[in-house]
Amino acid sequence: MTNVSPAEGVMGDMGMYAPRFSPGWVRVGEPFFVEGDAASSALAFLAEQGDPTGLASSGGSSIPEEFEDSYEGSPLISGLSFRVRFEALPGQQLHFASMFIESNDTIVGGEVPLFDGDVPLSGNITSDFAYFDVGSEVNEASGFGAGQPGGTTGGEDESGVVTRFAMTDAAGHRYAPLESVIRFELVVCSTPEC
Repeated sequence: MTNVSPAEGVMGDMGMYAPRFSPGWVRVGEPFFVEGDAASSALAFLAEQGDPTGLASSGGSSIPEEFEDSYEGSPLISGLSFRVRFEALPGQQLHFASMFIESNDTIVGGEVPLFDGDVPLSGNITSDFAYFDVGSEVNEASGFGAGQPGGTTGGEDESGVVTRFAMTDAAGHRYAPLESVIRFELVVCSTPEC
């Protein structure tokens, strides 16, 4: 996972902001969130606070597992990367979520097929991911909400469901195209050294 957003930031509803991402959660097998369902309290905590530790009971692992470049912890800012290693069998999928920090409760997530039959897939898999509003807080403009991390208040509660969106959330707030701020790559590794 690499933050590919421009160093100068992206334009939002209220001006320029620098997209950042929290440590995330990855699991091979069953999903830990489902579009159209209410978010678990653990997923809401990841989406609102950027903390994936509550998802531990769902199985999987927190990322980053291994740092690349100069990344040493949250948040993942422009130009930095992290990676995680996992094992998978044909038929299994990768499930992932990371907080889009300049939001009230938006994650970048998705589920990715890992095999074509018995052949492992590799390459850029960004198109398998999307923005998701987890429905736990009322949305504010990206990077400028008082209820967002670094803001002055907690966000206003919302009793919604997990909803996928592209560049505009249900409240009408604009987001940069996902592929312009984040890149996901899948690399097949058959030896412990890679």
